[in-house]
Amino acid sequence: TSSTSLVSKESSRYRRLLGMCLEASGDYDGASAVYDRLLKDNPSNGYASKRKYCILAAQPGKETEAMQALNDYLSKHSGDIAAWNKMAEACLATSDFQGAAYCYEEVILGCPLDSSIHAKLGEVYCTAGGLANAKLARKHLAQAVQLDPNNLRAWYGLIAAAEGYLEEVERLSGKGRKEAEEEGVEVAKELIKFG
Repeated sequence: TSSTSLVSKESSRYRRLLGMCLEASGDYDGASAVYDRLLKDNPSNGYASKRKYCILAAQPGKETEAMQALNDYLSKHSGDIAAWNKMAEACLATSDFQGAAYCYEEVILGCPLDSSIHAKLGEVYCTAGGLANAKLARKHLAQAVQLDPNNLRAWYGLIAAAEGYLEEVERLSGKGRKEAEEEGVEVAKELIKFG
């Protein structure tokens, strides 16, 4: 028997390999057609969905389409931590800080003991601004420091978040300011002294 008769051309493994070969040769349209056919046969094929995203991400000028493909993938495969991390990076690239925060929260659900993810989330909240975000930034950066006391990025971020919190409190007036002062101004001041 010949080697071609051992593997059916309708086999999903064969088509996945064909798609990867087409991608490697730069034939993104051909690879996309192969993955579309795989998805037509099995709409929950995570491999084909992820490869469609990779094809779009590899092409300059298709960032919006790549984000949409990744969003479609995540709507069906919400447990993929690496995909959530990629989506967070894509959101940051477009300055969508609330979207990035949501994505990093999803990553933390899968990796709750990763200090660097808590630090990144804290930085995103700090960058987004606002009193509520400053509190969340401080919470996640403190968690990052607790998980890894040698994480200098988290230490500096925690001090920056404390300074941001104090700036947000200064902007408040009346009852809101009094409540904020009761909640954490002293803690923020102590953090800044410590830093």
